[in-house]
Amino acid sequence: MMNMKNVINVGLFTVIFFGVCKLGAMEACLIYDASTDSSQAETLKTLLEKKEFASVIDKQDARGFTPLHYSAISGRLMCMDVLIRAGANPNIKDFAGNTALHHAVIHARPECVEILLRESKIDVKSEDLGRNTALDLAYYFERQSKRKDDSSLKIRSRIVKILEEFYTKNGLKLTPQYVIEGL
Repeated sequence: MMNMKNVINVGLFTVIFFGVCKLGAMEACLIYDASTDSSQAETLKTLLEKKEFASVIDKQDARGFTPLHYSAISGRLMCMDVLIRAGANPNIKDFAGNTALHHAVIHARPECVEILLRESKIDVKSEDLGRNTALDLAYYFERQSKRKDDSSLKIRSRIVKILEEFYTKNGLKLTPQYVIEGL
């Protein structure tokens, strides 16, 4: 449990500090979502330096989302970096079997995809409940963007390229399903 002295030492982030205590780490990410990514990252770093908060880094909410999931969804690159460096597990799945990488693909966040692939020990072959890997989803969303003549096509194609390059660089095979669905 946290005492009042710890709360006061946090200064401007008192509300966030209380948010983590009462609601859990995921809600804390949302409480300060209106601030800039850099201020969020600093807040997160400050909280994770406290022993009582380091243990909530991988805590899941009712939907199975972790702070890393929320950071991937909202595109908070600096928060993702802080969480990964603090040891957040990128392979935790939410209620639908999605990892942070799945969410980065679903929400069209190529920079988040890059950070997860570069900085974490992510299992790129992890499947959601529909048996889709992040690459499967990337191909799916790219095809949808092509069909709709969607403005997100460039972003979706970039995500596919990032994932394909990662697979190739790491000697992972693009299975026939990926190749066929990618055409």
